[in-house]
Amino acid sequence: MVVPSFYGYARVFDVETRQPVATLRGFMLGVHTAAFSPDGGRLVLSSGVSVAMTVWDTSSFERLLNLPAYGSSFSGTAFSPDGNVLAELTGTGGEGGTLYYWRAPSWAELEQAEAAERAGVAKP
Repeated sequence: MVVPSFYGYARVFDVETRQPVATLRGFMLGVHTAAFSPDGGRLVLSSGVSVAMTVWDTSSFERLLNLPAYGSSFSGTAFSPDGNVLAELTGTGGEGGTLYYWRAPSWAELEQAEAAERAGVAKP
C-alpha cells in the first residue's frame, strides 16, 4: 500500500504487517497519486511539472524514470492491463484536464533500435 503526501514524499507499507517498507522522496511538489503495475514490479507516483510521473522499482525502491507533463495537479494515474501503457490525468474534481500517456516500446522495437545504434544508423 502507498500513502502519498502533499509534503513531497510517499510512504510504502507492507499490507500484512502494516509496517513502513520505504519512504520515497525527491519531489518538489506534493505527491498526488500512486499506482502499481499489474505485475507489482513498478510503482508510479505523480507529482507535478518536471517529475509529473516517477517510476520506481518495487524490489529496490530505486527511482527509474521521470516523465514530465504540464500541470501541477494530477488526479488519476493508471497502468494498462498489460502494463505497457501508463496514463496520467491533470486537473481535479470536475475540472477539465489533459490526459497524458506513455507507451513502453516492445522488445522487438528495442532490439531494432539497438541494432540500428550498433550499425551507426540514424534513429527514425
